[in-house]
Order: sequence, then C-alpha cells, then structure tokens
Amino acid sequence: MLWEHYVLNEIHARLQRRDVQTWRDKQHHEIDFILQKSARQVEAIECKLSADQFDPGHLKIFRGLHPLGKNFVVASDVDESYRKDYEDMQVIFVSLEGLISALKK
Repeated sequence: MLWEHYVLNEIHARLQRRDVQTWRDKQHHEIDFILQKSARQVEAIECKLSADQFDPGHLKIFRGLHPLGKNFVVASDVDESYRKDYEDMQVIFVSLEGLISALKK
C-alpha cells in the first residue's frame, strides 16, 4: 500500500496531474490508478513491489469495459522496461522513472 501512495505522489508531483482515479467494480475487481488520455482512451496502472506479483485477471476485466489505452505495471524491481503479452492484451512493466517518462508522452 505504501508503494501505491508513493507512485501516486510522484504522479501528482512530477506530472502535475490531479485527475488520477481508481477503478473498482461490484465484484471488487480493481485497478490501482487510471488516467483518462482522451474521451475513449484510458491508461491503466497497477503498482506491485515485485513484477512477479502481477496477475492480469483484474486488468482483463477492466479492458473488457475500456478496451483502448496502455497497461502499465510499475514495480520496484524493474530496472529496464519490458512488454509482456497476456492473450490479446499487452502490459508494459516499468520502474517508477519509466512510468513517469511514459506518461509524459
């Protein structure tokens, strides 16, 4: 939970974005943070201390409702960004610096 707060604080401070939201459905599937990129495009951000802790289940449900946008897992043990495919969904694993850099684009 502290990692999530740290990531959120860095997004607020370094990107000057106050429109960061969370997503949760009635079945308690949740995404740590979402950022509206455009009217239809939403960036999804999951925070994990270790990239190995990521389970794509909640993200797949979210993308079923909001199919457009990038998927990020920000983990403290990622030194260099990489992509991983989960069926038809691509997830970008990044460090906190990598996340900030990607969100600036």
